[in-house]
Amino acid sequence: MLTTPEGWWLIVAGCGLGFLFALVALCVSVVSFPLILDRHAGVGDAMVTSLRAAARNPLPMAAWGLIVAALLVLGSLPFFLGLAVVIPLLGHATWHLYRKVIAPELNPQPLPPPSSASGARRLISRPIYFRGGARTAHRPRRPREAAFPG
Repeated sequence: MLTTPEGWWLIVAGCGLGFLFALVALCVSVVSFPLILDRHAGVGDAMVTSLRAAARNPLPMAAWGLIVAALLVLGSLPFFLGLAVVIPLLGHATWHLYRKVIAPELNPQPLPPPSSASGARRLISRPIYFRGGARTAHRPRRPREAAFPG
C-alpha cells in the first residue's frame, strides 16, 4: 500500500474523508448536547444552533476540535486508560464552551412534572439567544386542565 501510487491515493482520500466526517460531527455537536440538557431544546434546534455557533466562531471551534483530537489521542495511548481522565475533562470544558457561546436564558422556567394521564408532552417554542440572535428551542408546555375531571 505504501509503495504504490494507488495506495497513497487511498491513504490521502481516506484521511480527507475522515477529516470531513470529523468536521461535520464537531460542528453539529459542539454545543448541541449541553443545549439539550440545559434548555431542553429539540434535537433539530440544538443541531442548527450548534452549526450557527461554529459558523460564527470558526477559529475558536477549529482550535477546540484540535484540542479534543489531541486529548483523545493522548488519552488512548496508555491502553485507553487515560480516557477515564480525558473524557470527563472534555465534558466539563464543553459545558464552559457552551456557556461562553450561548447567552443565558432570560426567563428560565422549571419543567412541569410529566402528566400521568399521557406520557406525551406538548412542545412550544422559546427563544435561545446567542451572540446577536434568537433561535427557538422546545420546552414542554404545562398540561391543560381536563374539561371534565374524573
